[in-house]
Amino acid sequence: MSVRFVNLAFDAELAPTPRFVLVALAEHADDAGQCYPSVARLARRTGLSKRSVQNSIKRLLAEGYLDVKPNAGKRGTNFYQLHVTSAGDASQTPQ
Repeated sequence: MSVRFVNLAFDAELAPTPRFVLVALAEHADDAGQCYPSVARLARRTGLSKRSVQNSIKRLLAEGYLDVKPNAGKRGTNFYQLHVTSAGDASQTPQ
């Protein structure tokens, strides 16, 4: 877990549901912001439906908070690269 990414996710300027999914992704991320939890795991961790998690991921993608490589994670899960900064600019990963 990257505490830095979790803290930055909490500060992201997002609606509550996508922010919660971003926090859950950040909880799984390493120090480079990379992770590969399944949608089912994210749904269990957040208490949201799989559809809500998928819709939130689409919104996070559209707003530049993450990139997704389908089926590139362990056991065929998606691979996520988080891009969140403390300034609310989602265009780059913090250094």
